[in-house]
Amino acid sequence: MRKLFAVALVASLSLTGSAVAFAAQAKAKPAATKPAAAAKPAAEKTAAGTVKSIDATTIVVKTKGGDKTFTLDPAAKKDGVSAGSHVMVHYKMDGKSMVATNVMVEAATKK
Repeated sequence: MRKLFAVALVASLSLTGSAVAFAAQAKAKPAATKPAAAAKPAAEKTAAGTVKSIDATTIVVKTKGGDKTFTLDPAAKKDGVSAGSHVMVHYKMDGKSMVATNVMVEAATKK
């Protein structure tokens, strides 16, 4: 009788353990994965000055704070810009590089 009781006890415990594990598995929800944080768009900045040089990929502008070299975005508007033009450069930071998104010629101000 003891053997039968022991076998019944072991069987019920193993089934109960399986049931508990199954129930815990069924209730456990996968960790909610957060969508990848959308990269914040780089804040656009501006710089004004006189164009020292310009080519297909870069523009160097002499500003009050010194010369600034910008990489020209392929889609950047730069109509009528040439060396000596007084410009306003709209740019964004890409790592440590300043990437010009728009270059506009401005009327030179009197000093």
